[in-house]
Amino acid sequence: MPVNYAYFGNKRELFSQVLGRCMVDLAASAPVDPDDGEGRMDRVTDYHAAHPELLRLLYREGMEYGTAELPDEAERQEHYARKAAAVRDGQERGVITDAFAPADLLFLLVALANWGSVVPQMSRILVGTDDGDRARLRASVKEAARRLVAL
Repeated sequence: MPVNYAYFGNKRELFSQVLGRCMVDLAASAPVDPDDGEGRMDRVTDYHAAHPELLRLLYREGMEYGTAELPDEAERQEHYARKAAAVRDGQERGVITDAFAPADLLFLLVALANWGSVVPQMSRILVGTDDGDRARLRASVKEAARRLVAL
């Protein structure tokens, strides 16, 4: 049975719209705040635990597009430029390290916060599955983030 994409044009456009809405929701749930990096790590971790579909969509998008330009890439670049500017502001105020370029630091923190949700099987195999294991990993991720941004 063929799928009707009348409202979205095609499958790629539907995918892009769904992903875009998820990313707006995440941005509202976990804004970049250089003065509350630990709280942001908690919010990002909690968001992805409650909404694992976003990381799955991003992973799928990466597999589909590879290094090719995304349909909404310019808008996303603007979005992340604002987040990197918040990191730069924290660096300029001496709240976080300037040892990394702002966008690089943001990328590292995003990867650190997200990887366990992207590959939950690795988390299960390496870390364990009970509440204590997950709490320990969460604390380790937050400590790693704290050290990454430390002056």
